[in-house]
Amino acid sequence: DVYKRQYFRSSKIKEGYPSCNGMRKLALLICICIVLCGLSDRAYAQVHWPWFEDPSGHFAVRLPDGAQTTADTVATDLGALEYITHAAISMGNDGNEARYAVNYCDYPEGIFHRDSIELINAFLDATVEALIANTHGEVLYRDEVEVFAYPARIWKVAIDGGAREIKNKAELVGRRFYSLQSIAPAQASAQKDVDRFFNSFKLIL
Repeated sequence: DVYKRQYFRSSKIKEGYPSCNGMRKLALLICICIVLCGLSDRAYAQVHWPWFEDPSGHFAVRLPDGAQTTADTVATDLGALEYITHAAISMGNDGNEARYAVNYCDYPEGIFHRDSIELINAFLDATVEALIANTHGEVLYRDEVEVFAYPARIWKVAIDGGAREIKNKAELVGRRFYSLQSIAPAQASAQKDVDRFFNSFKLIL
């Protein structure tokens, strides 16, 4: 079971920090939800990319028309945690689909301190490793970045023999974990929409 694999190397965590089993589990659930999410037919064949705002999530992003929202509760060793997903699908002229999703959840107070750099980096690295292992794809690139002065990771994996690409960005803003994902054909025309999606994301604090 992919959710139970031990991706997190506990040796990275300083003595006295809380267990990260629940954090790892939820991060992986969030990161792979775009593969599993069930969108109805109304999310298909989109043309327009309006701004989508989530006041509670404190962000805005461009998504194809028809974005759908789900809220799921996950039981972890940190307690019941809720994660929110906004997802949409677009269809190219060739009939190939591309999926986009923004996910976020709030961890309990005190789990991540802004000065706990080692824990934050270990958590983000484990998130990347978990999704890469789950996709069984070829890593095209992965990088450590800062988004709005917060630590983040960005990476892309080729799947289906290179026909499709999964791009991800994960970041921690205080105790809130954000994840952006796309699954799209590798063609340049589809990747332009992927870039539009990722580049449009902005925090509203």
